[in-house]
Amino acid sequence: MKILFVMRHPMFVRYFESVVDRLAAKGHRIHLGFTPAASLEGVENQQVDQLTAARPQITASLVPERSDHWTFFVTYIRSLRSYLRYLDPVYSRCRGLTQRAREQIDPVVPWLIRNVPGLRRPAAVRALSRILRWLEDVVPTDPTIDAEIARHRPALVLVSPLIDPRSKQVDYLKSAAAMGVRTGLCVASWDNLTNKGLVQPEPDAVFVWNHEQKREAVEMHGLHPAGVHVT
Repeated sequence: MKILFVMRHPMFVRYFESVVDRLAAKGHRIHLGFTPAASLEGVENQQVDQLTAARPQITASLVPERSDHWTFFVTYIRSLRSYLRYLDPVYSRCRGLTQRAREQIDPVVPWLIRNVPGLRRPAAVRALSRILRWLEDVVPTDPTIDAEIARHRPALVLVSPLIDPRSKQVDYLKSAAAMGVRTGLCVASWDNLTNKGLVQPEPDAVFVWNHEQKREAVEMHGLHPAGVHVT
């Protein structure tokens, strides 16, 4: 099986090195793709070099990110959806997290939510989140990302960490799903689901560390329990 594993930076390889190595040992082919802001030089790339040198089934390169005329719009609505999660009462005392999410978006919308009566109510927040999700669904995939996935012809597209409010990996999930390719999120760290952005869109499978993290994926991100796998 051919797997395209898109990560934000080579440093994330350290979380999945043994898994990637084991997959290669079983005969699967894995291409590690890193977004352009990363670098394939330096200490972080040593693990990548070691993997590719030891296993010819493992390859690595930089991969493109979305850059069409939809880029600004979809980046904003993704950041806004991530901000909305911090309006949940469970985050009422987490001012630092809320402020960090607010800094990712234009200040007008947070101002409206704070000052217009009724907009902070849970029902209103959920309705706005559903609208943003609908807008995400109607935005077409990026042709450049489509072409990159088609070039590798994977049976599976994995991403990590995905939970950045402005994550560039969302478009790999969207394009893969539109092309009929299975998708998965490998959660990189123990705190990723509690204090980062929202998992969007929902992949076919989400791989978490433990049962507590599975609870977070279901309750905090609205993911279907059957698609969340404890590893």
